[in-house]
Amino acid sequence: MLISENITLGITFFATPLRVAQLSPVGLARAQSGLGDISMADCSKQAPLKQDCLRVVPVSGWDDLMKVMAIRSAVYMGEGGRSYLHEFDGNDHHATHILALVDDEPAGCCRIRYFGDFAKPERLAVLPKFRRGRYGKRGVPYEIASYAFSFCAKKGFRTIYGHAVEHLVSFWARFGTSPMPDGSFDIEGYRCVAMSGSLSVPNDAIHIDSGHLVLVRREGHWDEPGVLEGLEHSAGA
Repeated sequence: MLISENITLGITFFATPLRVAQLSPVGLARAQSGLGDISMADCSKQAPLKQDCLRVVPVSGWDDLMKVMAIRSAVYMGEGGRSYLHEFDGNDHHATHILALVDDEPAGCCRIRYFGDFAKPERLAVLPKFRRGRYGKRGVPYEIASYAFSFCAKKGFRTIYGHAVEHLVSFWARFGTSPMPDGSFDIEGYRCVAMSGSLSVPNDAIHIDSGHLVLVRREGHWDEPGVLEGLEHSAGA
């Protein structure tokens, strides 16, 4: 279903209401499959790139982080009217940031923070021009959320937690979460619901025995040899 500008959904596990796509139901298994760069179209084989060339990647450099901040500024501050201090709350340097790109153009993002035995996806935002079509298989918001849940499971987290704007509870329920008892509360004039759910940790999830060099690989790219492994071979040559 294509986006209707008349459909208003709040989207942040979570925060200010934004206008985004109405999504089809999905299963938790789909949300937890795969990791690394999720490519909904094979960008490497398309020249010129097509409009449905969507990639979702973990941020690993300042350039991508600036793209995330630009998206959130446009969406939450520009559209939502949120203040700078409320949006940039001091937690961005303690989190993993996820970036969605359409034809290499910044399209959406989210943030994940970690607390002991659970992870908290939040601040999901999608720019207006990428809400009016189904990029990827199910749209930018779905693909970002799917990647975030998969990412947390790959890191070994078995519990997910977040805050959903009240009328978006059904969206996040499609990823296996449900409202917590006595979980309703207000943030900036919006009724929110605390939600939680279980993740199925994959067999290749990261753990203390994953390998010494695996544990120093680039975040989200644990299946790819890191630069230190190249240095190790050079030193032993």
